Amino acid sequence: MTSYHAIQRTFSALAISCAYLALTAQAWAVGTGVHGRVLGHDEAGEFIGVVQGASISFEDLTGSKVGATVADSNGYYKVDLPAGAYVYKIKAAGFRSEENGRGLQLAQSQGYAIFNLSLTKGKDDPNRAKPVIPKKQMGTLKGKVLERTESGLVGVPDATISLRYQDSKVVRTAISQAAVDDSHSAGGYKTSLEIGKYYAGVVASGFESFTDLQPIEIKSGAETDHDFLLTRRKPPVNNEQGISGVVTIVDSGKTPPPIHVQIESLSSAIALIVDVPLAINGTFNLPSGDADYIQNRTTQQSSTNFNISGNGTAGGTLRGDILNATTQLNINGVRAFTINGPVQGPI
Repeated sequence: MTSYHAIQRTFSALAISCAYLALTAQAWAVGTGVHGRVLGHDEAGEFIGVVQGASISFEDLTGSKVGATVADSNGYYKVDLPAGAYVYKIKAAGFRSEENGRGLQLAQSQGYAIFNLSLTKGKDDPNRAKPVIPKKQMGTLKGKVLERTESGLVGVPDATISLRYQDSKVVRTAISQAAVDDSHSAGGYKTSLEIGKYYAGVVASGFESFTDLQPIEIKSGAETDHDFLLTRRKPPVNNEQGISGVVTIVDSGKTPPPIHVQIESLSSAIALIVDVPLAINGTFNLPSGDADYIQNRTTQQSSTNFNISGNGTAGGTLRGDILNATTQLNINGVRAFTINGPVQGPI
């Protein structure tokens, strides 16, 4: 059975999470860094509330302190940090200090990453040996991700830059920023890296993937500028492919009118209208007695005339009140009757 206290603790954690979401709705803004809340737990690991007044500091991998703050009455903190790797320390009255070399990796070149910190209720052990964190030499890589347009070079936002360290499998990432104002143009990025050589790859939505075959060297305490030029992905060419089918016409008794087929795209406001030629295969039933057609039947069809310019053959008996031949009459292909010159009256 779930206890009342367990339910109360769960509700408190949910309430804090909702409040945190409300406070951080505008987190993606000018600047970069990390923010979140300091959460307190008892020795059994149960959540007991936010920690007010906790001192938080961040060090880069050289061991230099690069940011520090104090959590407010809601346990909320915020620190400005560029993209890179950092180690953090936390201290608060009534809680065991967090200084075991735990860290985080930031990739954004714009906005604040959400990172909650935890402390456990209790006192520090005075005999506990502090961990030795090896110091590293660091440098900075910055630049822009660009594309070439008719109006010149334009920044590409939200591009992911993957940086593989020399011949290892260690990969650092940075994300190019979106345009905010004149001093924060689209495509810019900046990250802190351990010295050495890196091989870069860049991906962005709508662009071809880019791999830089030349290594980028990062030197201690120095800034290295490096831009990336992306090529926009070309739309696929429709080569002998498309939509085919059969247009079925319900028998209306007459030749069908001109047919128009309209195809609308689900992803854009484009409508393709195709005229279907009237050379349609099929059988059409014609209405009985229609004067527009000569019909196959044994009884006379009234009010019907025909006039053709080609040849014709009657397999049976051809009958008529008057037979008017312009030139001659043949029997079995041989001329049987002809008249030379004008004729006055019947013959």
